[in-house]
Amino acid sequence: MITASDGEPALPLLEQFLPELAVLDVMMPKLTGIDVVGRRLRAHAATRDVRIILISAGFSDNVASRGPPGADDSIKKPFGVLEIPDRVQAVLAR
Repeated sequence: MITASDGEPALPLLEQFLPELAVLDVMMPKLTGIDVVGRRLRAHAATRDVRIILISAGFSDNVASRGPPGADDSIKKPFGVLEIPDRVQAVLAR
């Protein structure tokens, strides 16, 4: 597992390690999860296929049920302790 506290330092890590999946919070201080997904990861061939789960307290039930644009899944805060591993497994199984 590789971690970063914001989208800005996460980008070079994602490009360097090319993980199968990234879990990003929408509300990060400098570069939001939406910015990382839409403007960076999906825009570059090397990172286009990284699967993404976005987490936010601000998702409406409609967005949370179908996922925000560019993401493979989303999790609405608050969530249960097992929800992240369950969702990760589900996204990787697709």
